[in-house]
Amino acid sequence: MQSLTFPPSSLDSHMPKKTLFLILFSISTLFAGLKVPVSDLVFKDRLWFYKESNVPFTGVAFAISNETGTITQQANYIDGLAWGKYYEWWPNGSKKVDGTYRFGLMYGRWKFFYENGKILCAGSYMNGKGHRSTQLVDSIPDEGISGLWTYWDRNGRKVEEGYYNKNGTEKGNWAFWDRDGKKRLGKKIDYNTFKNIGAFKHLDGVFLVTGPMDGLNMVYTQAHGAIRGGRLDGPWTYWDNNGLLSAKKHYDKGTPWGHYTTYHHLGHKLTDGTVKGYDDYGNLIKDGKWLYWDENGIIKEEVHYKDGKRQGLTTYFSMSSNESAKIIYQNGRPWNGEWTIWYPDGNKKESGTYLDGEKQSPWTAWYDNGQKKYVIHYKNSLEHGLYTEWNEDGRLTKDIEYDMGKPASEYLVEYQGEGYTEINRRNGELSGSWIKWHANGKKDEEGLYKYGKKGGAWTGWYKNGEKRYYGKYVDGKPDGQYTELDNKGRLTKNIEYELGSIISEYHILRDENGVTEYHKKNGVLAGKWTRWYSNGNKAEEGTYKNGKRSGEWNGWYRSDKKNYSCVYEDGKRAGNYREWNSKGKKVKDIDYSNGKRIREYLVIRDGSGFMELNKVYGALSGSWTKWYADGKKEEEGKYKSGTKVGTWSRFSMSGTIVEEWNYDNKGRNLYEITYYDNGTVKEYRDFFSKTIQEYNVDGSIKGDKVPFN
Repeated sequence: MQSLTFPPSSLDSHMPKKTLFLILFSISTLFAGLKVPVSDLVFKDRLWFYKESNVPFTGVAFAISNETGTITQQANYIDGLAWGKYYEWWPNGSKKVDGTYRFGLMYGRWKFFYENGKILCAGSYMNGKGHRSTQLVDSIPDEGISGLWTYWDRNGRKVEEGYYNKNGTEKGNWAFWDRDGKKRLGKKIDYNTFKNIGAFKHLDGVFLVTGPMDGLNMVYTQAHGAIRGGRLDGPWTYWDNNGLLSAKKHYDKGTPWGHYTTYHHLGHKLTDGTVKGYDDYGNLIKDGKWLYWDENGIIKEEVHYKDGKRQGLTTYFSMSSNESAKIIYQNGRPWNGEWTIWYPDGNKKESGTYLDGEKQSPWTAWYDNGQKKYVIHYKNSLEHGLYTEWNEDGRLTKDIEYDMGKPASEYLVEYQGEGYTEINRRNGELSGSWIKWHANGKKDEEGLYKYGKKGGAWTGWYKNGEKRYYGKYVDGKPDGQYTELDNKGRLTKNIEYELGSIISEYHILRDENGVTEYHKKNGVLAGKWTRWYSNGNKAEEGTYKNGKRSGEWNGWYRSDKKNYSCVYEDGKRAGNYREWNSKGKKVKDIDYSNGKRIREYLVIRDGSGFMELNKVYGALSGSWTKWYADGKKEEEGKYKSGTKVGTWSRFSMSGTIVEEWNYDNKGRNLYEITYYDNGTVKEYRDFFSKTIQEYNVDGSIKGDKVPFN
């Protein structure tokens, strides 16, 4: 809807007053009927306008929930000010706020409601500025609150009632009703003041402590009692944020003294007894009989105290209350009797006996599934005799023999998944047999410990029962021969030790490609080194010395034909290196000196054909030949120190010469000759005279020489 505006000329100063009044009345009546979204209102010059209209808004503004499509707010406006009834609704359609505005301010009686439709509070405002009419209420506005106010909980039960001064502060005594309907009167102070002792040292009288507000989730009175001379005095009652009783305490001049009770939110007691102030550490000094209950309201302990310490009879109850254990305490220490605690389901958790303040005889503990956890024997609170422990599955984990608190001998079982390890200790050190088991029940490893160190024979096995290793230890160090095998019983390693130092090694490595055998000495390769193909034929063989290849080395193809032959000195090739292809043809012949190539003869594949070439000190030198795939010569010539020299020729696949070049010793081209298929010269190109002479196929000269650049 567009607002109506009029230009100044339309209201002429000479217009009759009756006509002017009728026009203004018509405009006012028109705007009184407007109903617009509250989001379309604009605030300027302390008034509300509809969109871009210059006339202060008169009508009804509303808001609609994006979730449910229902109206959530409605306010009346007259001449740009909120005036008249104001409403809000929860998204579920129940009323949230019911109030009145005058001159844009909260005025008169207002009511606020919970989402369930129950009233939250009701009271009056006098020129309240705590809420803007275009915004939804998210907490009870404080500014302008006045007169009598009443508060209810979500169930419709009256909780608080009292008066506010015109300045919004609580006036006189307020009334509070607990969940039992008991009424309590007192002056109100806020929770933060109550928690700060220095803030209420000037107070005197009976007070209600108000909890902090949380939007429309009210937190009402949390405590009630007297303050005398700025200190808590006499009985005090406490409630939680939901109005549920949480504690009853008695104070004497600011100190807890006398009856002291705490409650569960379901209403039953948690603790009940008497206190006599605080000790030097700020802990309550309990005195006399105290009772303790669990969260389900079942009694779990009855304790007698003296000056903050357990003294006399203490009774422990099972969760079912059908069993109990009584024990005498002396000066805070268990003294005489049976000590027992239970799990929540009533099963025993631990049980034992005290005599003259000391643990005596066997003590027993159980898991929550009822399985026994351990049995331990005490003598004067020291472990003495056998201690046995099990895991939750009932499997043994420990058998320890104690001698007055010190373990003399231990048998331990450590579980790893489905496997486990058996360990023996004596006087705190590993001693005796040590056995590890596979999950299938077969041994994994076995040996002995002496004085915390490995000693004697040690053996390991695979899951299939095949031996994995065997060796001997002296004083925790391997000594003598150590042998390893694979899971098929084949040797993989033989090491000779001398008190932990490796003297010699023999290794066999197996994979899908074959087997490698080698030796080591002092941790480096030394001696014979051999590799075998998977078909059993030898692949490579040689010798290592001080971790480097040395002497003659040979290699073979899988077919058993020779692959290469060479010599090493100090890890570098020396002397002649020869290599053959799988057909037995030599493809390399290289002379080495100190790892560097001196002379080379190489056969290199080139497309479908191959080349034979020679090198000296890495540069092409000597004959160079290229062959077609069928073995016929394609090209030949010579190199000298990497430069072409002498006559070079190229042949057709039929063997006839096709081209010929000639180079001097510096690699300069002297001439080029091309030939006809019958072998006669076709063209002669002279690079000195820079001329070309052509010939006929019969060998006769064809024309004159022609120069070229």
